[in-house]
Amino acid sequence: MTTSLKNCDIFLEWLEVKDQSMSYVLAKLKEFIEDRIGRKMTGEEHIKVKNICYKLSSTWKKYYRKRDKVEMVLKDWFLMDTFKFDSEPDKSTSRGRPRINFEESSCRTKRRRVGELVASTSADIITTAAKRFSNVKETDIISVEKALALYVDMDLSVRQYNMMRNAVNAIHKNCFPSYYAIAEAKKKLIPENIEVTETSMNVPLQTLLDNTAKSILTKLQICPKII
Repeated sequence: MTTSLKNCDIFLEWLEVKDQSMSYVLAKLKEFIEDRIGRKMTGEEHIKVKNICYKLSSTWKKYYRKRDKVEMVLKDWFLMDTFKFDSEPDKSTSRGRPRINFEESSCRTKRRRVGELVASTSADIITTAAKRFSNVKETDIISVEKALALYVDMDLSVRQYNMMRNAVNAIHKNCFPSYYAIAEAKKKLIPENIEVTETSMNVPLQTLLDNTAKSILTKLQICPKII
């Protein structure tokens, strides 16, 4: 089965390390990408990732390090595939040792991966996620709205959400949506006409009520009548 790694996935990882040196950023992205594609990157792919880093860095500075502006400008580019790969790579042609699925791993490997997750994630996050999704079936998919609610309720960072998503999706395929999907959903819930100063923030009450009502009606799949 062929799947892909999109530019938005690279962007989310880049955000976590963007303030470090370029060599550190490239090393971390290399580790992330090779883990996802299950093989070593080629020389051309290294150059491709380096160019992506330069693009992200220059765009980040151009728009004064405002994430919403960068995401708006690069919206179409984010949806483009950076890498396409087989989710079950051919061992006879791939270079390096491919990363096998969690359920196919040995007991020792499973313990190591669980240990990595536990070491980098708080016990409360793991416990809460386990309770909420202990009855999830393999064919079930968590909606973007539910994933967003979980992300907000548990006060997760981008990295924590992606780690939890990867852990759950390794057992229940495609159960959790990508962080980019919930970030887009979150934007739709933000009311318009927000006025922000150095000391205060103001949102018109009617705008807030309209936005809340619209969200509820959308959730209930009711089309509001325009009067």
